Amino acid sequence: MGSQRRFNPEGGFTAYMYEEVGTIEAGGISGKVVVPAGGNTGHYALPNFTSSSRIYFKLADDGKTIVQMRVYGLDRRAKLDFDYTHAHPPFTPPQLHVHDFGMRPDGKYGHLPARALTPEERAQYGAILRRAMPRCIF
Repeated sequence: MGSQRRFNPEGGFTAYMYEEVGTIEAGGISGKVVVPAGGNTGHYALPNFTSSSRIYFKLADDGKTIVQMRVYGLDRRAKLDFDYTHAHPPFTPPQLHVHDFGMRPDGKYGHLPARALTPEERAQYGAILRRAMPRCIF
């Protein structure tokens, strides 16, 4: 899952770095729960690019709890992260916060500062966020 790949010495040119372990659907939207390929489900980051889904979910280190939802744009690049298990003042757990992706002051593409969920995002993603992360507070 995801288009981030690594060299595959067993044949072919690449191997997927992530694998799907579940799906979540709500409000007419679906996303894939992904973990690193090869069974390493310790602390990991979601892929920055996707090849097969507009939404990926990240599991906590416990392997059961969803802690992040990443939305990808039509260009397959990470667009939004929805998180609730860590602090970004003024947000504290379990308050949901959003990170846009874009060009940072250092010239790199990545997370921008945390912000609140917009009414439009709540209407579009609220149902799937509630299904995936029922402990978060909007």
